[in-house]
Amino acid sequence: MLNISLKLSASACVLTALCSAPAGALVVVPDSSVASQPSDTVLARWGGNASGVVITSEHVLTTRHQSGGVGTTVKVDGVNYEVVEVTNIQDPDTPTNTLDLRVVRLVNQDTNAAANFTDFVGIYEGTDEVGQTMVIGGYGEGRGAEIRQGNNLLGYEWDGSEGTLRWGANSVTGTQADASFSNDQFQNDILKAVFDSSGVDGEATVAKGDSGGGWFINDGGQWKVAALSQGVQFTDEARFGEDLSAVRLSSYANQINNAVPEPGSALLLAGAIAGLAVRRRR
Repeated sequence: MLNISLKLSASACVLTALCSAPAGALVVVPDSSVASQPSDTVLARWGGNASGVVITSEHVLTTRHQSGGVGTTVKVDGVNYEVVEVTNIQDPDTPTNTLDLRVVRLVNQDTNAAANFTDFVGIYEGTDEVGQTMVIGGYGEGRGAEIRQGNNLLGYEWDGSEGTLRWGANSVTGTQADASFSNDQFQNDILKAVFDSSGVDGEATVAKGDSGGGWFINDGGQWKVAALSQGVQFTDEARFGEDLSAVRLSSYANQINNAVPEPGSALLLAGAIAGLAVRRRR
């Protein structure tokens, strides 16, 4: 079995059109579902080939290995927004590493007004992810035909169709620091999981189009995003025993939070500007 903790091999697939072959929304075991999940409105559809997570009233967090940047269309809750600013997150401990992680600021494509999302999630800052079950969301390909050897179910084909939001879950089996990804283009800490039909409710793996989608944890009754889907072992199919990986956000929580204004600061700034305008009119 490929060990994602070392490096995704050339035959492994990143979850966007960079795959040599299409790499569904989540491939979920039949007749299973998660008991609870974040709101659908905290998941974003990035362009035509990836996903993202809404983390403030106007910002989305996503991976970098998919195409796009300023000018990309991002859809949230059926509304089209446009990327107007990109902040690539830097590794605080190893500046030479290129993290597969960025924060983008959005405006409404129709009105050009700043996005005003009312539903968003914070970053999970705990380091106890291993052994916890994460709820995973994304807009990638879905579950297709069964793959069988005789009477044995080995997994599922991908269905070849992106753009539908699905939810699933998986249990974190391990972590690795500075894991290489996409032909060594990126080096970042990861969370790892295995798609093994182990009995996790709604057990899922990821597929093409799920890059940048969230791995969420319920932290004391509040949903937070702990990782972003990054890679998976096999292309065009989800086989039991395959590894999947996600960018671990607890390693970079301070840098992510520093990339967006605090709501209180934004309100204070707006009040100061309004006060200045009043004084000028006197």
